[in-house]
Amino acid sequence: MVGNDGIRSAFDDDDDTNELLASFAPKPAIETPPPQPEKVEQAVEQVAKKRGFQVRAKPKKKAMRRSQFYQTGRSVQIAMKGRGEDKQRLDDTCNKQDWVKGQLLEYALDALAEKIADPDNPFWDDRNFEGVD
Repeated sequence: MVGNDGIRSAFDDDDDTNELLASFAPKPAIETPPPQPEKVEQAVEQVAKKRGFQVRAKPKKKAMRRSQFYQTGRSVQIAMKGRGEDKQRLDDTCNKQDWVKGQLLEYALDALAEKIADPDNPFWDDRNFEGVD
């Protein structure tokens, strides 16, 4: 129904409206084949060459030590301050022996306990525990 101002009401239930709505239908879906990564990469490289872009070398992943993935039961984190050269010594020893850092700490504490048990050991001659060095 058209009002006095010539605007049709949205709430009218005329037959003309139903005919207009019936003429609208969804378009059939266009089926496209899934993209093939090799072809996409080749196409991208070709376009890049045409446009003058340089191909970047893919970054190499840093090789992880196999022993970093052991399930050892060591689940407590120990954080401490130290000198850079001591950290390097720790890392070098772990890599050389193929140990995880928890193993190294365990062995070092065992060795220190043996040294402490024998105060006459010459190991203590050049050590100064009068304060923090």
